[in-house]
Amino acid sequence: MTFSQNQKPLPVLHSVPGVQGDTISCLSWSPCSHFFAASSWDASTNIWDISKGPAPPVAQVKHERPIFSCCFPTSTTLVTVGGDVYVKLTDLNTKQETKIGEHQLPIRVVKFNSTVNSIATASWDRKVSFWNGTAGAQPVMQIPLNERIYAMDTFDNCCVVSTAEHMLYVIDLRNPTKPMNQFQVETQATCAAIMPNMYASSIGTRNGKVQTHSFNEQQFKSFPFTAQSNQTTRIISAVNAISYSSTSFLCTGGGDCTYSIWDMANRKLCRKSQLFQHPITALSFSPDNKFLAFAAGPDWETGPATAQQRSIPVQIGLHELSDVDFQPGPL
Repeated sequence: MTFSQNQKPLPVLHSVPGVQGDTISCLSWSPCSHFFAASSWDASTNIWDISKGPAPPVAQVKHERPIFSCCFPTSTTLVTVGGDVYVKLTDLNTKQETKIGEHQLPIRVVKFNSTVNSIATASWDRKVSFWNGTAGAQPVMQIPLNERIYAMDTFDNCCVVSTAEHMLYVIDLRNPTKPMNQFQVETQATCAAIMPNMYASSIGTRNGKVQTHSFNEQQFKSFPFTAQSNQTTRIISAVNAISYSSTSFLCTGGGDCTYSIWDMANRKLCRKSQLFQHPITALSFSPDNKFLAFAAGPDWETGPATAQQRSIPVQIGLHELSDVDFQPGPL
């Protein structure tokens, strides 16, 4: 699939202050769109309040090992997971931290599903678990899979999971004992996202492609496309992060040090970012579609050569979105 490309005015970008430490693994917005959190390989998650303007983080959550993912069940509670196998819920008002769950191996992803009112975690122990957010509770639902989980998303009554065996499973949470559908993935998946209109799900892969699998081929056709590639050198890079806006536009970012916004309904490229000094490692649309948060830092895709870039600081930016960012046209 080839997306049309054309040229646009430069976007309004804001640099987020107070960013320190290691590569950002995940960016997540609160439901009110005022707060966003950035989890990091340095075992910390920092929270910013954008209503205060350019300002340092207003709160921080620490783990014993790298944090791989975070999410906001409510505007004032944050869940963080990572290498120390615990599911930690933090009340941002009281700063109280509660261990609400545990896996046997590191936890790759955490998501909140408002339909089932549960916190979903996906782990290398081959399980997707759903938690009710109380201390010491057992999972309210658990889905065993055949291999380690590398990517997961859940929305409405759906959960999509990609595993180390290069499989994508689509699970109906009303009947989770058997996958509703499953697909062979060309190579290892790195991230997953479900369209808010529930037409399809998308996964980013290490070979620079996004594979979009329809839930109903009559409504929306499945298709793959190359998202991360250098137009000059033709080098393909991994897709490190994807995020859907509430209007089902997709943003992808990766090892080519850029991010792009795609019109998935019309299969057209709307916006391609400037070239950053580091790969894009995380990104997320705000719920009100006013901002796109993105992080740039070493992703070690090139191995030891990446270590030479460690002197360049990790960066978090806010792209202030406008209508032109969602319209196909000149880039």
